[in-house]
Amino acid sequence: MHPSLFLAALCLGIASAAPQVDPNLDAQWFQWKAAHGKIYNVDEEGWRRAVWETNLKMIEQHNREYNQGKHSFTMAMNSFGDMKTNDEFRHTMNGLKIQKGKNGKVFQIPSFVGISVPVDRREMGDGKTGDT
Repeated sequence: MHPSLFLAALCLGIASAAPQVDPNLDAQWFQWKAAHGKIYNVDEEGWRRAVWETNLKMIEQHNREYNQGKHSFTMAMNSFGDMKTNDEFRHTMNGLKIQKGKNGKVFQIPSFVGISVPVDRREMGDGKTGDT
């Protein structure tokens, strides 16, 4: 195969694999990103946008069906609209790994802390008690 033919086929394959986005949703996409503080690198922006559009269309379809009486609740876009799967959501939101507690006292009095003897400042005559 001629190298230029191979290069053309490769470019065509890459272009067809790139996420297709609806330019009519550009303003809504930028507004959503600003509202939720979303910043993506160049590689991530395209596929996050495609995921967001897919989720937006699913939400709009669901709400149309709600208006037809097919559902008992509505849906709305939120800050998780750019997540593709429940697994990604769970990984992001439920990734906390709690370490098992150690068997021991919760609070230990430090050994360097001594117990101070109470001082009656009235006997010291420092004049701060209001007595003249």
